Amino acid sequence: MASVNSFETDMRKLRKKRKRKRALKNLMMMLIVVAFAAAVYLSKDLWLPYLEGVLERGMSDSDETSGVENFPIDISSRSNVSIDAMDSCWTLFTDTTFYTCSSDGTELFSIHLPYSNPVIETTSRRALVYDMGGYNLTVVNKNSEVFSKRLDSQILYAVIGENGNIAVVTSTDKYDSYLTIYDRNGTEIFHWADGNLITSVCLDDSGNGCIVASVYARGGEFKSVVSKLDFSVEEVAGKTPAVNTLCLAVEYTSDGGFWLVGDETLYRFNSDCEQEYAYNYNYEITQFAVDDDVCAMMFSAPGSSDTYVVLFNSDIDEETEITYNDEIHHIDIYDGSIFLNSDTRLSAFASDGTIVGTAPLDTEYVSFAVCGKNVFLQGYRSINKTQMTMHD
Repeated sequence: MASVNSFETDMRKLRKKRKRKRALKNLMMMLIVVAFAAAVYLSKDLWLPYLEGVLERGMSDSDETSGVENFPIDISSRSNVSIDAMDSCWTLFTDTTFYTCSSDGTELFSIHLPYSNPVIETTSRRALVYDMGGYNLTVVNKNSEVFSKRLDSQILYAVIGENGNIAVVTSTDKYDSYLTIYDRNGTEIFHWADGNLITSVCLDDSGNGCIVASVYARGGEFKSVVSKLDFSVEEVAGKTPAVNTLCLAVEYTSDGGFWLVGDETLYRFNSDCEQEYAYNYNYEITQFAVDDDVCAMMFSAPGSSDTYVVLFNSDIDEETEITYNDEIHHIDIYDGSIFLNSDTRLSAFASDGTIVGTAPLDTEYVSFAVCGKNVFLQGYRSINKTQMTMHD
């Protein structure tokens, strides 16, 4: 009898031991899962942009297989029309709706945005739509809404960076211009003000900083200062001397310097905020485009029907001037080339004035958006598509 009781006791001990082992094993597995989930969450800023790009590239391959062209797109009964482009789609805002569309004109995504004064800014993978003078903004990618925000202060200006950061300039009770930086998920990460009017912001591609142009008046003249900001510190990383112009835009060059487009003068500064080049305008500026190392400006001369297009490259301290005898409706820069359209022709130029692409036009188009080999053209009654004949 004693041996039986001893056997049962040993079995109970063995079962308890196995139970403890299973519980310990389950606890270890749970801790591993929790640790992995925490690692994934904490490193999301590293892998999420890559995953987003992979998904969008994959969707791009499947989005454009219909082979059916939907152009021209009738916009004769629509209002508030504007077009733009991302890397793998083009965008359309009309009435109160924002669309992303494939190259054949098929709608990929749409969102209702009843903004009074909508402004659209695009990068390669995202678009920012904000209500200038209002309080709302929305960020979308090719196929969905990323996030929306309603701010407490009135939006004066906003821009989106290549890594997904957005810079928003608002008017507050304390400051006429107040800069707030949000990360790609819409979380506030930085804010800044110098008491002057902020007229332009350019975010760097890394997402670590930006340049900000602020303007003040003294002695009957506008003066502009560009400040370099690092989001990891509170102090200003660098600042230019004040220049006598009203800054319209700032843009990084590939070597870390930047352009300052003023109302009377174009400046180029190096990465240490030292002036390298200046160009004083001979005529009234009517349009401009600036992107990386290339800048293009359009001027009209009083009493003349000629249009002057002046091209600049950050590597050369000289400009190239082209004279047109007819009106230029729109100018843009894509992949280092300057695109512009007249009533009869769409042309692409290198920064030295060499023609690198042409396409005939059969009607007047007020704007266009370049997306790869395709150019989407906005007219008064329709949106159409053409392809450039590019030259080496």
